[in-house]
Amino acid sequence: MHISTRHEALRLSLVILLIAVMLGGVLPYSAQAEAALLVPNAQLEKAIRVQLKKPSGELAPEQLQRLTALNANGFKGKAGIDNLIGLQYASSLNRLVLRNNQIQDVYPISGLKQLTMLDLTGNQISDLRSLSNLDKLQTLFLDGNPIEDAKPLWGLNQLGQLFISDTSLHDLSGIGTMQKLDILDLSSNPIEELGDVTKLAELSNLFMNQTRLNNIESIRSMKNLKVLYLKNNQIEEIGALLELPNLHEVYLQGNPLAPSAAEVLKRLQEQGVKIGFDAERFTDFQPPISVFVDDERLRFEESPYNDGGAVLVPFRKIFEKLGLTVTWNETTQQIQGTKDGFTVVLTPGSSQAEINGLPVKLDAAPVLKHGTTFVPLRFVSEASKKEVYWNEDKLAAYVVTPVKDGFGKTYDTAGRLRYAGNFRDGKYDGSGKLYNLDGDVEYDGFWKEGHKEGRGKLYGLQNKLVQQGTFVHDELDGYGKLIYPDGDKWIGSFKKGKPNGSGRLYDSDGRLYYIGEMADNVLQGHGKIFYKKGGSFSGSFVKNASSGSGIVRYEDGDRVEGQVSKGSILEGKYYVDSSYLLFEGKFKDNQFAEGTMYFPDGVTYTGTFLKGKFDQGEFKSRSGQRVEPGKNGSGVIYYTNGERFEGEIQDNQPNGKGIYYYADSGRVEGNFKNGKLEGSNKVYNAKGTLLFEGGYSSDKREGAGKDYTSEGKLWFEGEYVNGKKSGQGKSYDWEGKLIYSGGFLNGMREGQGTVYRDGKVIYEGQFHKSRYDGQGKLVFYNGDTYTGTFKEGGYADGDQGVFADAQGNPLNNGAQQGNGIFRFAYGSVYKGEFVNGEMEGQGETYRADGKLSHQGQYKKGRPEGYGQSWDSDGRKWYEGQYENGYEQGQGKAFDENGKLLYEGQFEYGDWSGTGKQYTKSGRLLYEGEFEEGEFHGQGTLYYADGIRYTGTFEYGGLTDDGEFTDASGAYLDLNQTINGEGKLYKGRGERYEGPLVDGEPQGRGKLFDADGKLEYEGEFDNGSRVNKK
Repeated sequence: MHISTRHEALRLSLVILLIAVMLGGVLPYSAQAEAALLVPNAQLEKAIRVQLKKPSGELAPEQLQRLTALNANGFKGKAGIDNLIGLQYASSLNRLVLRNNQIQDVYPISGLKQLTMLDLTGNQISDLRSLSNLDKLQTLFLDGNPIEDAKPLWGLNQLGQLFISDTSLHDLSGIGTMQKLDILDLSSNPIEELGDVTKLAELSNLFMNQTRLNNIESIRSMKNLKVLYLKNNQIEEIGALLELPNLHEVYLQGNPLAPSAAEVLKRLQEQGVKIGFDAERFTDFQPPISVFVDDERLRFEESPYNDGGAVLVPFRKIFEKLGLTVTWNETTQQIQGTKDGFTVVLTPGSSQAEINGLPVKLDAAPVLKHGTTFVPLRFVSEASKKEVYWNEDKLAAYVVTPVKDGFGKTYDTAGRLRYAGNFRDGKYDGSGKLYNLDGDVEYDGFWKEGHKEGRGKLYGLQNKLVQQGTFVHDELDGYGKLIYPDGDKWIGSFKKGKPNGSGRLYDSDGRLYYIGEMADNVLQGHGKIFYKKGGSFSGSFVKNASSGSGIVRYEDGDRVEGQVSKGSILEGKYYVDSSYLLFEGKFKDNQFAEGTMYFPDGVTYTGTFLKGKFDQGEFKSRSGQRVEPGKNGSGVIYYTNGERFEGEIQDNQPNGKGIYYYADSGRVEGNFKNGKLEGSNKVYNAKGTLLFEGGYSSDKREGAGKDYTSEGKLWFEGEYVNGKKSGQGKSYDWEGKLIYSGGFLNGMREGQGTVYRDGKVIYEGQFHKSRYDGQGKLVFYNGDTYTGTFKEGGYADGDQGVFADAQGNPLNNGAQQGNGIFRFAYGSVYKGEFVNGEMEGQGETYRADGKLSHQGQYKKGRPEGYGQSWDSDGRKWYEGQYENGYEQGQGKAFDENGKLLYEGQFEYGDWSGTGKQYTKSGRLLYEGEFEEGEFHGQGTLYYADGIRYTGTFEYGGLTDDGEFTDASGAYLDLNQTINGEGKLYKGRGERYEGPLVDGEPQGRGKLFDADGKLEYEGEFDNGSRVNKK
């Protein structure tokens, strides 16, 4: 049996590389058979295993059937997935992401009828015919594929979002049938004309950049368009855009627009449409001027205009907005405005005005145009004790009431908003926002006497958060968050703007990789690093390097305790499975160098090691007697991973009878040949429970054998070929009851076989790949039977078979109209209404054992509309809406005691969308967004002690994008304790109280459940309970 290495090198070279060899010997081969490749592509298989949380072991089709979502992205420029074989079994998938791979053939996913979102961006797909039957697709990404013909997609009537840019597509005829399309991206395709795109009546977002388009007259029929991208085309005339009543944004850069387009652009701007165009094409273009008075935009019947740098506006609207009473003196032809003893007088055509009778020179004289008198905005506003700012970029004038105390705004000399918030004695004081020169928020939080003081958020380029927490005189001081330029994050203590004290470091993907102390932004003091491939180092750090005493932990539970320096282990103790001491001594290059290795039988090896092998030293027994490892004859072989073989040896390897002992996980007793298992053998776990007994050949199971559960119960007996169940065999359930007797092939039921339930035969006949296939007889729970042909687990097409009751009287299966009974090939039974031969209307489905499974409305043979479902123990677990056989829409889920557990949105049977989850006592635990049954997205978690966490969740876990508050809404800095006594609030409503080491429970503590009840009190080790016997 092959003794493979357990560990691989990890970050900072803290991992010991163990090379398993024996003294002067050859290592035996592995007894574990290679799993058959259900999924040939290794990258696809890895992604599937990650989603299934099944890192090893054989994959089976029924496991893939459980998948509802899969993300298997590749990387541009690197070899990716080129084969989708295996995905045909993932029949429950509704979201599939396969970006940037080398996929050409999508046939394996052609039958995944539950898919609603499919992303195939950046592959090599040219033939789309295999996608034409995915009639539930709502979102489809095909950008960057060599597609010329997209017509197979036009029949996908549920598709709402289609992204098919940067392909070779040129013919859009027929696309108008996709009446549910809301978003369509056709950019970077040689299309040249709108064609049938204009028939997409529901389309709101259209992207047609760089498509050689030169005429958009027909676009006027697309009344629902809101966003339109037409960059880098050959468009000259754009008048049709004025007939799109819902247009919000249009982008026309890179087009040779005609001079007449200037008037269209102006009218679009006046309508509030955001437009993008090449300004250099229209040097005389005068977009409208906007005027704001204390944030309110004024609407004028005649547009304001700029006269040599002075903005003139219709007088009546601005006078009234500034609170001036307006009087027109017909005799003097003057405008007079009065307010609280203040009077201003202006004369059209005169550059002199009066304020309370005193003459004032104007920058621009009032003007009478088109029957409307225009007055200089700055003079009127400043005379009314207002401040005026002009923003040349936005062509906007801001008239602002100066504020000394209370809420107000400040602008710079260029008219750019710089601050909006509270003032005290003319300084920023209280809550407020500071803006940068681009108009983005630079700081949002509290101020004191003009300085950042209190809780706040600081933003950098592109409005990205860079600091968050408690500020003292403009610097983070106390608890906060810092986002580094590379995306890494420090969440913890600060002093004078730098990380100082305890906290946590996350990488740009949000993965925690350090928890502990920092000093002036350097790892310094005690801390713990978590490695990307698993495992960790906990100990002392000096200037970012591990130094001093520490513990290396591996993902399989092994660890090293000892001294390290600059990332290298100097000396220490190596433990297997957390408790068994394997080695203690010195290390060199992170490998055993000199020391003592301990074996479970009491034998020790003391001496030196060279390149992972025993070198100069000696073996001794528990009593101190020298032990010579065996080479030939009867003896013992010792391995450097703590494992050993006792028995007959030839040429330094197991040969004959013997026992192979694992260091921590049991033993194998039996026969060996040339280092491999051969003949009769028995396998035991660490507790001594028999797991398998039977024959082996060349290290693989062969001939008769018996498999047992970890509790020692028989669950299979029969024949093996090449390591797999093949031949005749019997399977048993967890209670030891016979459930199958018959043929097997490559681990699956094959040939003639019989299925039992509680000692009774429920099927007898032929199988293929564990499904009913061929001639057989099925017995239903009430004694009814079906005798006939099966195909892939169902009734064979065109074969009616014979249905009969328990007495042999013939029966009809189903009904054409009205009430009837339909018996499924897998043993369940439907009773209810039929329409045109299909189950439709009110009905009930019973499991193969006769227990009620579902009750409610049906359509085309599947639950549709309102219904209720029960589990195999007869407990109702769901009631609500169904669609196409799935829990879909609004519904409720119940726990094993019938109490409401969840209410909200469902998607293909999962809690997905917005909803609420309750505790066992009925208390509201969480409300917000869900995905695949987990808290995911925005939400609020309510703890039993009144604490709340509001923010972003990631698959049930708290993230750094959220805040704790008490019941009154006051902010709380929680989960800050890294080392010492403290509380730890967890992502599912649990709370821990007790000692913490490296942010994890360590020592004696208490764990409270989501209802606040004490769930466990006792010892914790590295965050996990220690169940002492």
